[in-house]
Amino acid sequence: MRLCAILIGTIIVQVISQACFQSGAQAWKLRTTLIGHSHWVCGVAFGPDDKHLASGALDGTIKLWQADKYKESVTLKAHNKIVESAAFSPKGNLMVSAGGSGSLVLWDMTTGKTRDSLIGHNRLVKSVVFSPDGKIIASGSWDKSVRLWDVSTCQNITILKGHTDCVSSVAFSPDGKTLASASWDKTIRLWDVATATTKRILRGHTVPVYVVSFTKDGKGLASGGGDKIVRIWDLTSGKVAKALTGHTNDVYALAFSPEGNWMASGSCDETIKIWSIASGKCHCTLTGHTATVLSLAFSHDGKLLASGSEDYTVKLWDVAKAKDRP
Repeated sequence: MRLCAILIGTIIVQVISQACFQSGAQAWKLRTTLIGHSHWVCGVAFGPDDKHLASGALDGTIKLWQADKYKESVTLKAHNKIVESAAFSPKGNLMVSAGGSGSLVLWDMTTGKTRDSLIGHNRLVKSVVFSPDGKIIASGSWDKSVRLWDVSTCQNITILKGHTDCVSSVAFSPDGKTLASASWDKTIRLWDVATATTKRILRGHTVPVYVVSFTKDGKGLASGGGDKIVRIWDLTSGKVAKALTGHTNDVYALAFSPEGNWMASGSCDETIKIWSIASGKCHCTLTGHTATVLSLAFSHDGKLLASGSEDYTVKLWDVAKAKDRP
């Protein structure tokens, strides 16, 4: 719906035009395609030094790729069925993965072997993430719960309950004090990590919410779901500040660049859209995947964007250079 503005409550929500400025696509070129998985690639994550990229897939494996040489270095397997998500610790010495068995596996990256299993969820774990200080792991599951885990002991700290349907995504705020969770119950919950209580419930999506990601300043939160719209929430007011339209199918993946000036969104329409945070406009659309884009991650130096897809591949894209940035 191409309206200039929509009145929600007492604020005006800006709705951005579907038009993308394709001239910017020249700065966002496909660098390479990584082939090796035999099923959907559900999660991608760069190590903190950007030397390695991890990809988790429905083939039950995690592949570690040499990001600078575009080669697979090792394949890890510990999950009985599928791998939905993987995340590196801030120091890069640990990695956690989650999958269909309901368990999380903690990996020692110095040895490439499992350190422990985190048992508690009784259904598929869709999303997993380390806190910014590396002391806590958060996991979201189809059992409708969010769990917090102590990394040093691998024990469950608490269970965050409130969602009435599957939890599809979890994300820590940059300061680690707030955790956001997205659910098929059409809501986003903001949790106080210290007290394990709900701070706020964000309502606005009319269909399941699949992914959330904090802005780099922690003042905003992006969300995407089955309504094809990427919403940017003002966390001070709890209202939608911008609604970004352009995708023609469900939005499954979101990622902010390290500097916070770009946001990437991946969709069931097989495209990745690059949004300028400053202008709120779509800078360009990246095409190349032949199925749903399920996961996105920027390298920590801001030079690469990785995408995982239902086409069984991982693609690496060159990020716009400084002169091309908004």
